[in-house]
Amino acid sequence: KAGEFIEFSVIDNGIGIPRGERNNIFSKFYRASNAKKVKPEGSGLGLYTAKFLADTIGAVIQVESIENHGSTFRLIVPLRRS
Repeated sequence: KAGEFIEFSVIDNGIGIPRGERNNIFSKFYRASNAKKVKPEGSGLGLYTAKFLADTIGAVIQVESIENHGSTFRLIVPLRRS
């Protein structure tokens, strides 16, 4: 808990997201180029759905990623919706 927000973090040590592709990762059916090569299954709807649900409740999703080292996703949820 941080003030008027609750923050959840998910950290992995996977393949990361290429810097030039980070603006696209919340788009419907988008899959990063390196994800297509390494792990071809998946629909590209997971992050799109997470972002849609976060937006619906007034939350924010942030991502930090280093290609070939992993990613950190943060969900910041307001305690009260304005």
